Amino acid sequence: MLGLALLLGACQSRRTELVRIDFERVMARLPQPVSAPAPKLPVVQDAPAARAGLPPVEAPATPDTLSRRREQAHDAIHQQREAVRERLLQIRLEPLEKLERQWRAELQAEYDLDSIRAEWLAEWRAAFEKHGRTRLPLLTEMAQLSPDSERYRQLQQQLTALDDRWRQQDQALRQQLQARLQRVEQEIEVRLRARRREFIRQVEQEVDQLMRQQPNLIERYMPPAESSQAPAKHLQVPALSVVSPGDTFGEKVLQSQRAANRLTQRILREMAREWARMRGYRLSDSPTARDATDEFIDYLELRR
Repeated sequence: MLGLALLLGACQSRRTELVRIDFERVMARLPQPVSAPAPKLPVVQDAPAARAGLPPVEAPATPDTLSRRREQAHDAIHQQREAVRERLLQIRLEPLEKLERQWRAELQAEYDLDSIRAEWLAEWRAAFEKHGRTRLPLLTEMAQLSPDSERYRQLQQQLTALDDRWRQQDQALRQQLQARLQRVEQEIEVRLRARRREFIRQVEQEVDQLMRQQPNLIERYMPPAESSQAPAKHLQVPALSVVSPGDTFGEKVLQSQRAANRLTQRILREMAREWARMRGYRLSDSPTARDATDEFIDYLELRR
């Protein structure tokens, strides 16, 4: 119930459905107290005031099933709240992936990776040109010698050693560029994680604030914790004394029954409004509204 109510409030995507409830039918389905039929008394005009009294009685201890029901309801509502909280977090965190791409682009612009690569390329080109200038005289001299001559073999060895040094220098330059880019990427990732953590922290605070605003269903619909304790705690009901004026007894009984019915209907209407709100319904007296009487009665049966 709570999960549905919260999701309706977060998404605002479902239209409110009008429903009506036949409270007379609900009253008829409620358990009625068992009592002996009242005797038919003659109507006495101008009857004198009467006093009726009941001795004090001791109520039995509350059964431990109430405590278990309260614990089970608490666990179920706790699990429901956690599931709703996770769903709300998922909804609020959906834009995070798009935001991360935007943040990464902003951070990369601060470091100007293109300039870093251009700077490295200029350094590499200068080293390569220096290597070429060192290598060119050797090639020129070798072109004028016989491949079988001793000098040709010496120049060939010098050229091979020179090329080996260049390969090592080229590899070192490339590793320097890679290391520099990795340092920049690590700094970007650290700053990106900090932004992500801050965003998630703010979302969690907003969701927790929203969850705290939800009603405590345990306190609203279950008996207080004091009454659910299983130990033999007997409640002493004091003596009851009722003073009746000179009206007839039958009229007073009817008045009491009417007052009790009005109070019961008022309580049922309040419960029905809360039940409808949690399901996204809106109560209406219109005959065209959907009849949800049986659905509300099932809800009351589950709460018994």
